[in-house]
Amino acid sequence: MQGAGHVKNEQHGDHGANTSPTPARKCLSRFAARLALVAGSVIFTLLAMEVGLRAIGAKPKTATVLSTYFSYSSATGWGGRPNAECQFTTSDFDVFVSHDADGLRHCGLDSAIADDARHTSEVVWCLGDSGTWGWGVDDGQTYVDLLNRASDGEYVFRNLGASGFSTAQELCLLKDRFERGQKPARVVILFCVNDLPENLDGRHPPRPYFEVVDGQAELRNSPTPASRRWNFQAWMKTRSLAYNYIDFYGMSAKKRLREWRRKDAAYRSATPFGENEQEWVALREGYRRIGALCDAHEVRFAVANEMEPANLARQRLEKTCRELGIAYLDLSGPWQRNAAAEHPEPTSFKYDPHYNALGHQLLAEGLFHELDAWRMVEASLALRR
Repeated sequence: MQGAGHVKNEQHGDHGANTSPTPARKCLSRFAARLALVAGSVIFTLLAMEVGLRAIGAKPKTATVLSTYFSYSSATGWGGRPNAECQFTTSDFDVFVSHDADGLRHCGLDSAIADDARHTSEVVWCLGDSGTWGWGVDDGQTYVDLLNRASDGEYVFRNLGASGFSTAQELCLLKDRFERGQKPARVVILFCVNDLPENLDGRHPPRPYFEVVDGQAELRNSPTPASRRWNFQAWMKTRSLAYNYIDFYGMSAKKRLREWRRKDAAYRSATPFGENEQEWVALREGYRRIGALCDAHEVRFAVANEMEPANLARQRLEKTCRELGIAYLDLSGPWQRNAAAEHPEPTSFKYDPHYNALGHQLLAEGLFHELDAWRMVEASLALRR
């Protein structure tokens, strides 16, 4: 009996001990309660912000472009988001940017890209990165818009530029479009020095890139796997005004901090030059493949740039095009005239190196002239044959 009573007392003793929370459990409970209160407050604030922004008819804003105007593409890493439109704002500019139903920057055309192969005018596809896409300039002010307004119907220009694109992505873009039965009469790629390092970078975010091994460049990451983080950010920015505005002001503050560190004019005006030989190997292979692809689809191909003749990158680029039999369009004329003026005007933004409205105007002037010269050379070569 004593043994049974002893066991019973032990059981009661254990039960009594379990009902008294330990200090660690009390601390954990208080922490969980505070965490829940903070989480609830954040959720309530975000919901109130979302309702308030929608009630006053607020429009989406962005200080970046990829997750606002572009979405995942297995062919190129990212591609234009159809019908995207948003106010694009930084300390340098405040502009409205929109895409058409094909996900391309509006450029003054009403027809769809699917109609280009049957167009009566000579269709020119303008490819490039953010410079061609039109970073920092309003709808209607890109050089592609200006070319369409200046054309008398002889040419039709379409903007296939995409922010952050490399030569590898431009290759994959053309391949994808051609496979859909879409093609122009001509393709003009506006070269940017950023193309050199970006051709070797397939990570930020994931995209096709070139890997150079033993002096040979091979295309990698094509097709490109999706980035879950980037897709989530893009999904949130296009569906939640609260998330959109938080991201906008956060990115704006980050950009201003970066700009504050770039105060010296020498930094802003310096032209980077690719000294990495692998970068030039990758660029050459990209242009070689694009040239072969265009030849196979009976599309003429040229590379354009506005760098002055003395620029080392310009000299290397022109030499590469000449060796590959690719037309090089020298757009430097209007830029040199502006630089030689008594009071030259800036062609890029104060801190941001992208072309401003004048820069796009000069690009349009140079390209329109060079296109006519290109056609004259072709006509001359045809007569010699």
